[in-house]
Amino acid sequence: MAQGYEFSEKVEKACQKKEALFDESKARYAVRSMFAGAFLTMSTAAGAAAAQAIAGLSPALSRFFFAFIFTWGLVLYCVPKF
Repeated sequence: MAQGYEFSEKVEKACQKKEALFDESKARYAVRSMFAGAFLTMSTAAGAAAAQAIAGLSPALSRFFFAFIFTWGLVLYCVPKF
């Protein structure tokens, strides 16, 4: 259970940092939010392009590639950089 407690502490710390940024500068918070949305959109587009390119070979494999690339984009953005 120690690992789950550590995770919740990290999530709480990340939320506090975002709340502090929002209170400090709404403009910087808005820019970071736009970058986050753009990055997630790009990872979705890259996944869709990879799936389309592989669809001719194997439709099942193309679904895997889309899910893998999209998930990897979420991991790269959402994992906090402490």
